[in-house]
Amino acid sequence: MSKARDLPIRFAFELSDTVLFERKIDDTLASVAKLRALGAKIILDGFGGAPCSVSNLLNIKPDQVKLDAKLVRQIVHSNKSRQRVASLIEICSSFCSHVGAVGVETPEHAEILSQAGCREVQGYFIAKPMSASDMASVFESRARTDVVPIPYPLS
Repeated sequence: MSKARDLPIRFAFELSDTVLFERKIDDTLASVAKLRALGAKIILDGFGGAPCSVSNLLNIKPDQVKLDAKLVRQIVHSNKSRQRVASLIEICSSFCSHVGAVGVETPEHAEILSQAGCREVQGYFIAKPMSASDMASVFESRARTDVVPIPYPLS
């Protein structure tokens, strides 16, 4: 009989950084351990958008971190914002191998994030919100290898 850790990842659980701030860390860690035992991938979502702590990265040991959209929106407007986000990507990368960003609305956002080492993006640049049937049509009309049309680094 295989152990849960040997099973392929079938679902991901996104844990908001805000939840970590509002709840007892011991309760959260116990819940994360139960989810991992079931084979869940743990994603720390919205990192940097609420009162957060690098110790959350140490405690939760997420499989992925997604930077908050509030941080991402600013990177096209100021060098300081780009530096902050690049620093957060570097810090998060030292804790987990997948660092993503939400709120990516333009090719410029994606380019800046790519140059900073972010390899996974989510937002209007990829697709606008759509119904399940529209999404199915989009995926059916594309070849499997054509689903993510964003080369890294962007040219």
